[in-house]
Amino acid sequence: MQYSRPVSRQPIPSNAQKVHSGKLFDVFVWEQQLFDGSVTSFEKIQRPDTSYIIPITNTGNLILAKQVQPSSAPSVGLIGGRVEPGEDPEVAARRELSEEAGLVAEGVVLWQSFQFLPKIDWAIYIFLTRGFRTLPSAKPDPGECISLLEVSFEEFIELVSKEEFGDLEVALKVLRLAHDPKSLAQMKFDFLGSTAGE
Repeated sequence: MQYSRPVSRQPIPSNAQKVHSGKLFDVFVWEQQLFDGSVTSFEKIQRPDTSYIIPITNTGNLILAKQVQPSSAPSVGLIGGRVEPGEDPEVAARRELSEEAGLVAEGVVLWQSFQFLPKIDWAIYIFLTRGFRTLPSAKPDPGECISLLEVSFEEFIELVSKEEFGDLEVALKVLRLAHDPKSLAQMKFDFLGSTAGE
Protein backbone atom coordinates (compact mmCIF):
# COMPACT_ATOMS: atom_id res chain seq x y z
CA MET A 1 0.00 0.00 0.00
CA GLN A 2 1.21 3.51 -0.80
CA TYR A 3 1.47 5.95 2.11
CA SER A 4 1.87 9.71 1.73
CA ARG A 5 5.09 10.86 3.36
CA PRO A 6 4.50 13.58 5.98
CA VAL A 7 5.93 16.96 4.96
CA SER A 8 8.41 18.76 7.20
CA ARG A 9 7.48 22.18 8.57
CA GLN A 10 10.76 23.37 7.04
CA PRO A 11 11.31 21.46 3.79
CA ILE A 12 14.78 21.23 2.31
CA PRO A 13 14.69 23.68 -0.65
CA SER A 14 15.69 22.66 -4.16
CA ASN A 15 18.80 24.90 -4.03
CA ALA A 16 20.19 23.15 -0.94
CA GLN A 17 23.58 21.48 -1.26
CA LYS A 18 24.41 18.19 0.46
CA VAL A 19 27.68 18.87 2.29
CA HIS A 20 27.96 15.62 4.23
CA SER A 21 26.72 12.09 3.62
CA GLY A 22 26.95 9.82 6.65
CA LYS A 23 25.79 6.34 7.61
CA LEU A 24 22.72 7.75 9.37
CA PHE A 25 22.65 11.50 8.73
CA ASP A 26 23.09 13.69 5.65
CA VAL A 27 23.64 17.44 6.07
CA PHE A 28 22.19 20.07 3.71
CA VAL A 29 23.12 23.77 3.53
CA TRP A 30 21.47 26.62 1.63
CA GLU A 31 21.46 30.41 1.48
CA GLN A 32 18.31 31.91 3.00
CA GLN A 33 17.13 35.51 2.70
CA LEU A 34 15.94 36.97 6.00
CA PHE A 35 13.14 39.47 6.63
CA ASP A 36 15.54 42.45 6.59
CA GLY A 37 16.93 41.47 3.18
CA SER A 38 20.18 40.01 4.48
CA VAL A 39 21.24 36.49 3.56
CA THR A 40 22.58 33.75 5.83
CA SER A 41 23.25 30.04 5.67
CA PHE A 42 20.60 27.57 6.89
CA GLU A 43 21.32 23.93 7.67
CA LYS A 44 19.18 20.82 7.99
CA ILE A 45 19.92 17.14 8.50
CA GLN A 46 18.14 14.22 6.88
CA ARG A 47 17.92 10.66 8.10
CA PRO A 48 16.08 7.47 7.07
CA ASP A 49 12.41 7.39 8.02
CA THR A 50 11.20 5.20 10.90
CA SER A 51 8.33 2.71 11.02
CA TYR A 52 6.97 1.56 14.37
CA ILE A 53 4.33 -1.05 15.04
CA ILE A 54 2.27 -1.73 18.17
CA PRO A 55 0.92 -5.27 18.49
CA ILE A 56 -2.28 -5.36 20.57
CA THR A 57 -3.28 -8.63 22.22
CA ASN A 58 -6.75 -10.17 22.43
CA THR A 59 -6.94 -8.90 26.02
CA GLY A 60 -6.23 -5.32 24.93
CA ASN A 61 -2.62 -5.10 26.06
CA LEU A 62 0.12 -3.41 24.05
CA ILE A 63 3.43 -5.16 23.33
CA LEU A 64 6.50 -2.94 23.63
CA ALA A 65 10.25 -3.56 23.39
CA LYS A 66 12.73 -3.37 26.25
CA GLN A 67 16.02 -2.73 24.51
CA VAL A 68 19.73 -2.42 25.18
CA GLN A 69 22.22 -1.32 22.54
CA PRO A 70 26.01 -0.98 22.84
CA SER A 71 27.02 2.18 24.73
CA SER A 72 23.36 3.12 25.33
CA ALA A 73 21.29 3.06 28.48
CA PRO A 74 18.47 0.47 28.61
CA SER A 75 15.16 1.83 27.35
CA VAL A 76 11.57 0.90 26.62
CA GLY A 77 9.93 1.86 23.35
CA LEU A 78 7.96 0.72 20.36
CA ILE A 79 8.96 -2.14 18.11
CA GLY A 80 10.37 -0.67 14.92
CA GLY A 81 13.30 0.79 13.07
CA ARG A 82 14.57 2.36 9.88
CA VAL A 83 12.74 2.23 6.59
CA GLU A 84 15.26 0.91 4.08
CA PRO A 85 15.75 2.73 0.74
CA GLY A 86 12.84 1.95 -1.56
CA GLU A 87 10.97 0.12 1.20
CA ASP A 88 7.29 0.80 1.91
CA PRO A 89 6.68 1.97 5.54
CA GLU A 90 4.22 -0.86 6.19
CA VAL A 91 6.67 -3.42 4.83
CA ALA A 92 9.31 -1.96 7.12
CA ALA A 93 6.98 -2.18 10.13
CA ARG A 94 6.15 -5.81 9.37
CA ARG A 95 9.84 -6.63 8.90
CA GLU A 96 10.81 -5.00 12.19
CA LEU A 97 8.01 -6.84 14.00
CA SER A 98 9.33 -10.13 12.69
CA GLU A 99 12.99 -9.34 13.43
CA GLU A 100 12.62 -7.72 16.85
CA ALA A 101 9.61 -9.55 18.31
CA GLY A 102 9.35 -12.78 16.33
CA LEU A 103 5.77 -11.89 15.38
CA VAL A 104 3.98 -11.81 12.02
CA ALA A 105 1.19 -9.26 11.63
CA GLU A 106 -1.98 -10.51 9.93
CA GLY A 107 -3.58 -7.08 9.62
CA VAL A 108 -1.97 -3.65 9.89
CA VAL A 109 -3.44 -0.13 10.04
CA LEU A 110 -1.59 3.18 10.03
CA TRP A 111 -2.36 5.07 13.23
CA GLN A 112 -0.17 8.18 12.89
CA SER A 113 2.44 9.62 10.55
CA PHE A 114 4.30 12.86 11.18
CA GLN A 115 7.61 14.70 11.15
CA PHE A 116 9.07 15.36 14.60
CA LEU A 117 11.54 18.27 14.34
CA PRO A 118 11.76 21.05 11.72
CA LYS A 119 15.57 20.76 11.58
CA ILE A 120 15.50 17.02 10.76
CA ASP A 121 13.89 15.64 7.59
CA TRP A 122 12.58 12.45 9.20
CA ALA A 123 9.14 10.91 8.71
CA ILE A 124 7.72 8.65 11.43
CA TYR A 125 4.99 6.07 10.89
CA ILE A 126 3.16 4.25 13.69
CA PHE A 127 1.15 1.17 12.75
CA LEU A 128 -1.21 -0.96 14.85
CA THR A 129 -1.87 -4.68 14.53
CA ARG A 130 -4.48 -6.63 16.48
CA GLY A 131 -3.87 -9.94 14.72
CA PHE A 132 -0.49 -11.63 14.73
CA ARG A 133 1.13 -15.02 15.05
CA THR A 134 4.38 -16.10 16.67
CA LEU A 135 7.48 -17.22 14.79
CA PRO A 136 9.88 -19.82 16.25
CA SER A 137 12.29 -17.02 17.16
CA ALA A 138 13.09 -13.35 16.66
CA LYS A 139 16.16 -12.21 14.72
CA PRO A 140 17.19 -8.77 16.02
CA ASP A 141 20.23 -6.93 14.71
CA PRO A 142 23.56 -7.93 16.31
CA GLY A 143 23.60 -4.56 18.09
CA GLU A 144 20.20 -5.09 19.75
CA CYS A 145 19.26 -7.05 22.86
CA ILE A 146 15.45 -7.03 23.01
CA SER A 147 12.83 -8.47 25.33
CA LEU A 148 9.10 -7.87 25.08
CA LEU A 149 6.95 -6.03 27.60
CA GLU A 150 3.15 -6.28 27.74
CA VAL A 151 1.30 -3.29 29.22
CA SER A 152 -2.26 -2.02 29.44
CA PHE A 153 -3.31 1.11 27.56
CA GLU A 154 -3.26 3.09 30.82
CA GLU A 155 0.21 1.78 31.68
CA PHE A 156 1.39 2.80 28.22
CA ILE A 157 0.15 6.37 28.69
CA GLU A 158 1.97 6.50 32.03
CA LEU A 159 5.12 4.93 30.63
CA VAL A 160 5.63 7.42 27.80
CA SER A 161 6.13 10.18 30.39
CA LYS A 162 8.99 8.29 32.06
CA GLU A 163 12.71 8.78 31.43
CA GLU A 164 13.07 5.11 30.47
CA PHE A 165 10.81 5.52 27.43
CA GLY A 166 13.33 6.11 24.68
CA ASP A 167 11.20 7.05 21.67
CA LEU A 168 10.83 10.76 22.44
CA GLU A 169 9.07 11.53 19.16
CA VAL A 170 6.39 8.98 20.06
CA ALA A 171 6.18 10.20 23.65
CA LEU A 172 5.51 13.77 22.55
CA LYS A 173 2.78 12.70 20.12
CA VAL A 174 1.06 10.48 22.70
CA LEU A 175 1.29 13.01 25.54
CA ARG A 176 -0.14 15.78 23.38
CA LEU A 177 -3.09 13.58 22.49
CA ALA A 178 -3.51 12.39 26.07
CA HIS A 179 -3.67 16.00 27.29
CA ASP A 180 -7.09 16.43 25.65
CA PRO A 181 -9.84 14.08 26.97
CA LYS A 182 -11.52 13.73 23.56
CA SER A 183 -8.22 12.97 21.82
CA LEU A 184 -7.32 10.49 24.57
CA ALA A 185 -10.66 8.72 24.16
CA GLN A 186 -10.16 8.57 20.38
CA MET A 187 -6.65 7.18 20.82
CA LYS A 188 -7.95 4.50 23.19
CA PHE A 189 -10.65 3.59 20.65
CA ASP A 190 -8.06 3.48 17.85
CA PHE A 191 -5.97 1.08 19.91
CA LEU A 192 -8.64 -1.08 21.51
CA GLY A 193 -11.67 -0.71 19.25
CA SER A 194 -15.09 -1.43 20.69
CA THR A 195 -13.58 -2.75 23.94
CA ALA A 196 -12.11 0.67 24.78
CA GLY A 197 -14.97 1.65 27.09
CA GLU A 198 -15.07 -1.62 29.03
